[in-house]
Amino acid sequence: MNVALPVMTESVDRIKAILEERPLYIGIETTNICNAACVFCAYPKMQREKRVMPPELFEKIVGDYVDMGGGAVGLTPIVGDVLVDPHLMDRLRLLRKTPEVTHVSFTTNAIAWKRFNENDRHAILESTNAINISMGGVDAASYKTMFAVDRYDKVRDAIEDMCDTKTRDGLSCEIHLMFRVNRPIDKLLADPGMDAYRRREIVSISSINNFGNWGGLIGREDLPTGAHLVSIEESPAMIRKTKKNPCFVHYVNPEITCEGLVSACGCMNAEADALILGDVTQQHLRDIWQGDARKKLMSSYGTDDLPDICKRCSYYDDGEKFLSNPALKDFAIGDNPWDVLRNGAATTPGEQLATTLQRLVSKSVQRIALFGAGTFTRVALSSPDTQAHRRSIVAIVDDNRDLHGSQLLEWKVISQGQLDALEVDAIVLSTDYHGDAMWRATSNLRDRGIRVVRFDDALH
Repeated sequence: MNVALPVMTESVDRIKAILEERPLYIGIETTNICNAACVFCAYPKMQREKRVMPPELFEKIVGDYVDMGGGAVGLTPIVGDVLVDPHLMDRLRLLRKTPEVTHVSFTTNAIAWKRFNENDRHAILESTNAINISMGGVDAASYKTMFAVDRYDKVRDAIEDMCDTKTRDGLSCEIHLMFRVNRPIDKLLADPGMDAYRRREIVSISSINNFGNWGGLIGREDLPTGAHLVSIEESPAMIRKTKKNPCFVHYVNPEITCEGLVSACGCMNAEADALILGDVTQQHLRDIWQGDARKKLMSSYGTDDLPDICKRCSYYDDGEKFLSNPALKDFAIGDNPWDVLRNGAATTPGEQLATTLQRLVSKSVQRIALFGAGTFTRVALSSPDTQAHRRSIVAIVDDNRDLHGSQLLEWKVISQGQLDALEVDAIVLSTDYHGDAMWRATSNLRDRGIRVVRFDDALH
């Protein structure tokens, strides 16, 4: 989460006015077929028929989107892998010759990269603004643990080829690596095996070992030891309270399935009829987006009418807070919203944490615990910006049992239960993304009267 600077109401109203007419961008699932069986994904449990989107349906969707003003397009399936799509090259050619399509990106496991010849691999990188590669670790065993297939060598070779092709041919496609692992992130980043991926062609490397539950389809029993499931609220009253505003996903983009169904969620929905807004084979995409089904879904938040899949989903994040991000005030139709958010980030992790600590100390808050022992906290505490107020930090807390007792700089990582002896004045949620999940995880602390602070709370 970025530090929430004051946002003029008209900026949020402008984004909402856009969203009344159209999404910020669209996702198109050209196939729901995959060549992996990731333990954290709903694909192995999918009941839908395995399909590839017909070319004429894809062309119809692109035409509808152009009618709505065009913009960014994502080709990441809800489940499946886009590189399996036999029509991918034709689809990319269509998108690139359509001037109203301004940005193309997708996430892939990269297993099928080498099924394309050298010319086509060049064309994919040339036609795509960003490729996100989902990885299972830095060796064959850890990869198989998470992806349930023996394909690590193929993926490693694919990443090397992408990087080499990008440099050799002077291409600008951004390559992002996203590790999904069952080990503490600090240990992954310190693994010598990571050195092979620290290449200048790779724009970013991220990692998670806390996974969404796909609206209840994935349980703790599905994940290997060391991988964790994000917790959810159970009571109807707390669900109404914590999910009072529509999820941010519904504000960003619809996901159009390979069957032509328009889903309100492209993140954690594999089968849910309750999230289907319409059928683009029968209706114009504009009419579906502006239709009654979406209005009904949005108005169900904060009530008992919220679909069960949304009640059970652990991926929720507050859409109103998402729209209030200061960076979005610069969003224009045609932008990729994720680029706008990344480029508009006002501060570094160190600056965010330093601002919060300074404001708390100025209010006579002397003993502070940080909640979250991940990469964000390590980066923030290593920054010179936080040096002035480090003495006010008495502990670092995390719910990941694998981290308890480990050392993060000069602090040991402890559990919530070990906080009682420390008499802290406040707990700061130290994260750039998982703020809502951390807020829910600390509900018992707030119930006990312990002050829990998000970065934006400290500004008031």
